[in-house]
Amino acid sequence: MNKKDASWEKGTKIRGKNPDVWRKDCKGNTIRYGSYGTCGEYGWEIDHKHPVSQGGTNNYRNLQALHWQANRSKGKKYPS
Repeated sequence: MNKKDASWEKGTKIRGKNPDVWRKDCKGNTIRYGSYGTCGEYGWEIDHKHPVSQGGTNNYRNLQALHWQANRSKGKKYPS
C-alpha cells in the first residue's frame, strides 16, 4: 500500500458516505480522497504525526490524512 492510501485508511469512516471517497481526519474535518494535495474545502495532505524535524520517521505508523488547513496550522508542533 502506498503512503497516500495508508494515510487515507486511518481516517474515520462517515456513516452513510462512501468510505472510498469521504472520511474525517483526526480533527473532525471532512476530507475527500480525490482532493488530496489541494487547498479546497475538502483538501488534505499526508501529515507526520511526529514531525521528521523532531525525530519522527516516514514510517506508515507516523503518517495520517489531515485537512490541509489543520496541517498548516499544526506545523511542526508535537504533540499536536
